[in-house]
Amino acid sequence: MDQVPHRTMRSLFCAGKSDLDETGRQYLSHVEMQLNAKPAEYEISLPIEDVQTEFSPMLAEPLQSLTVAKGKEARFQVRLASLPPPEVMWYKDKKPLTRNGVAISSKHRFYYQTRAHSHTRGLIISPVDASDAGLYELKAWNKLGKVACSALLTVKGNKPKSKLVGR
Repeated sequence: MDQVPHRTMRSLFCAGKSDLDETGRQYLSHVEMQLNAKPAEYEISLPIEDVQTEFSPMLAEPLQSLTVAKGKEARFQVRLASLPPPEVMWYKDKKPLTRNGVAISSKHRFYYQTRAHSHTRGLIISPVDASDAGLYELKAWNKLGKVACSALLTVKGNKPKSKLVGR
């Protein structure tokens, strides 16, 4: 009878943390490894391009409701995490604010900023009037999923319409 050598199965657990360097590039800054319940720590620095993990859009900072005086500027902003970068669409009261990528109203200006996997998207409405009050929504998506958030714009100086009641 042949003897088979005994082999011990070992498992390896790895966890990492990423940071941004002074130029805004993302890198892995800390990796913790555990083999057979004996932890060992290693500090490494790898460009994030070497470790590409795609993920669906996530809300880092959702929209916040605003109250703005008539004639002033309203500024909605949302921060997303996503790879690949998300496509986005803005809505007011369920109606799109763009047509073929262009703002429908000259009162609406859109801005964006991308840094590593963080994407800031914004909407500026100026000057605000009564017709701008309502529910604003941002929908973001990529090939892995989608996310949405919404907020209300209330316009100060808006007087509620009153109905005359006959006597």
